[in-house]
Amino acid sequence: CRSAKGVDLSEGMLDKARERGLDVKLGSATDLPYDDASFDVVLDKAAMDAVMAERGDTWDPPDDLLAAAARICGSACRVLAPGGLYLQLSFAQKHFRRTYLTQAGTPWALRPVKRTSRTGVRISWPLSVTSIT
Repeated sequence: CRSAKGVDLSEGMLDKARERGLDVKLGSATDLPYDDASFDVVLDKAAMDAVMAERGDTWDPPDDLLAAAARICGSACRVLAPGGLYLQLSFAQKHFRRTYLTQAGTPWALRPVKRTSRTGVRISWPLSVTSIT
């Protein structure tokens, strides 16, 4: 069975998603409201960006931001089945995001992904594909 579920902190955004027939819950990326090992893929579409927005030094992030990133990563790990993938769409440059994603205790390997668009334009997304080991 293939399905998608979503989480948002905004009731307004949840209402819009439900109007489109999506299965969504009120919740946070730092504490996903799903059972352990219940997903093959977790997609973070700029959730970590929202947490990190306009705070601190990107070269030397403050401890509270590192802790928030660790909670997001830990929550994603918890709901991923063994061998699952954590995909992160981010506006951050990958060398900055690496700091958050490679903290001690993260059980994955980072692999930046490059794609070519349908029009042949090479796109280098700051998208991290991670595999849980």
